Amino acid sequence: MRERALLVLLVCLFLTGNTLGVYTALTSRRELHVWDFQPLWQAGRWVLEGQGDPYSREMTHFLQMQSYGRLAEEGEDPRAFVYPLYVLLLLAPLILLPLPWAQAAWFTVLELGLFIGVTGAIRLTGWRPSARRTLLTVMWGFLLYPVAWALLLGQVSILIFALIIAALLAMRAGQEGWAGICLALTTAKPQMTFLLVPAVLLWALVQCHYRLLLSFASAMGVLLLISFAVLPGWLLGTLRAGAGYFQAQPFPPPVALLGEAVGGEWGGAVTLALGALLLAGLAWAWWRERAGEPLPVWAIGLTLVVTTLIAPRTSMVNQVPLLLPLCLLFADLARRFRRERLLTVAVQVALLLGLWSIDLLWFPPWNSGEHWHAQQRYIAPILPTLLLVGLTMRPWWMRRGARGP
Repeated sequence: MRERALLVLLVCLFLTGNTLGVYTALTSRRELHVWDFQPLWQAGRWVLEGQGDPYSREMTHFLQMQSYGRLAEEGEDPRAFVYPLYVLLLLAPLILLPLPWAQAAWFTVLELGLFIGVTGAIRLTGWRPSARRTLLTVMWGFLLYPVAWALLLGQVSILIFALIIAALLAMRAGQEGWAGICLALTTAKPQMTFLLVPAVLLWALVQCHYRLLLSFASAMGVLLLISFAVLPGWLLGTLRAGAGYFQAQPFPPPVALLGEAVGGEWGGAVTLALGALLLAGLAWAWWRERAGEPLPVWAIGLTLVVTTLIAPRTSMVNQVPLLLPLCLLFADLARRFRRERLLTVAVQVALLLGLWSIDLLWFPPWNSGEHWHAQQRYIAPILPTLLLVGLTMRPWWMRRGARGP
């Protein structure tokens, strides 16, 4: 008991020190440092102070002036608040803080979320690296290209990843009440979980996990009730703001990029055919796992991969949950090969250096709009495509049996 209390104290001291360090070194030096956190924090302040609709044009113009010192130009990030209103519950205590302190605390929350997410993904996949390799894998996860950008931008996608992992861990532990609550909260960024949530709920129905279904429905009911009580028009506001954001920065998914590359009359057909094929394969994966493991981690990992490939509007920072299928493949290497440590390190180094090298050697400067479009067009498809191939081959690969050389 004393050791646990000491561990909690050390963790609290570390988190406090981390927040103070980030504030001193970064967020105290200028008003806006965490780009994607600002619309969330400002929307929360508007609601808290009764200043009006956070989805309004006035709010969007205020965010643009705070970000650019002027209104956004064509092709620039419109800086609008485009999330479901209940996303503000994920950062509710931080809304009370001044922006510099809130940004510093948010960095700490995201770092903690990444640590929980990566270590939880290792547990879920049955991978058993040593404590040192676990720590190195966590550090590698922090530096992996899409994850590092999500952290630098202060993206809520990291917290959604942690909630996904928390929900799955709770399901495995039989804590279906907590699993349903965490799963409901993942809908705060729906483009990341629009396939995962219905797939898990359908699986729970087939497997007779009724407590999970009841918990999810109750949690969603509470989230929606709070949202409509605070702002009755929030749903229409979300849809309207999202449509405007899509027009300003479309960020098409990889399957749509392939259709654009084909072009002509066949482009749209290729996009639709690939999307249908991926969804059909995903349905087969869940059907295959219906009576298998207590928790269908392979089907869940494949769902996260397909989501990043077909989501109507997505960006590379939404690929943080791909750390789960990556850990699954590392676990498979450990089961399949005697030299799995060398292979795992080789894969990690190749992904780390390969993605960053593409950016640093060939892309425009980071502060240019062309950089974000190049990032979306050329880097975003790489990781999910590689994982799609690896996970699709996994059933055949694992049937080959014993460890090889």
